[in-house]
Amino acid sequence: MFYKVPTSQLDTLKKLINGFSISFFDELKTSGIIIDYHFLFHHTGDEYTVVQMLKHQSWNAINDYWSQQFEAFKKFEPDEDKRNEIMAAFQSVFKDVPHIDNIYTELK
Repeated sequence: MFYKVPTSQLDTLKKLINGFSISFFDELKTSGIIIDYHFLFHHTGDEYTVVQMLKHQSWNAINDYWSQQFEAFKKFEPDEDKRNEIMAAFQSVFKDVPHIDNIYTELK
């Protein structure tokens, strides 16, 4: 996924990713929901400044991802108020931010 996050929000997003996303996506890897993930930042770009890459086992795994991620999030953070706080923090960064979803296959 490619995001046009304003440069003024990049530091905030980095803190959110380091404070929450890294450990959550590590858990998704451990549980087999994803194979791997990466967050990439383009600090001088004026277009797509953030890339989130997720690697899945199969096309079916991509289809199942969103429901599995939601259930894993509830398990990872059982406190609904904290989940809502985390979501609100990410939404404050991504509100009205254009993005593109792309799906690629790995060349082997």
